Amino acid sequence: MKTPLLILILRWMARLAALFILAFFLFFFIADIIGAWMHQMHTPTATKDIIMLSLIFITLFSYVLAWKKELFGGSIGLAAYLINASFNHQ
Repeated sequence: MKTPLLILILRWMARLAALFILAFFLFFFIADIIGAWMHQMHTPTATKDIIMLSLIFITLFSYVLAWKKELFGGSIGLAAYLINASFNHQ
């Protein structure tokens, strides 16, 4: 059975959006690490920050995973996002 053109277009739009989001976060993450390294800033990180950063990276990894396994990658990303939102409620 052939996949309809609209579904193919939507899949590629989602993949390109995920690629843009990954590039955006990677750029700022690397810039932050380089900036901290250049200024010799070695501040301790709180446990909550480590958990939130880990969940963000899991969410970003789910974009890569969703490239091949859409439902599984989307489920992992949604779960990580919801857990992160529960940690960050204020």
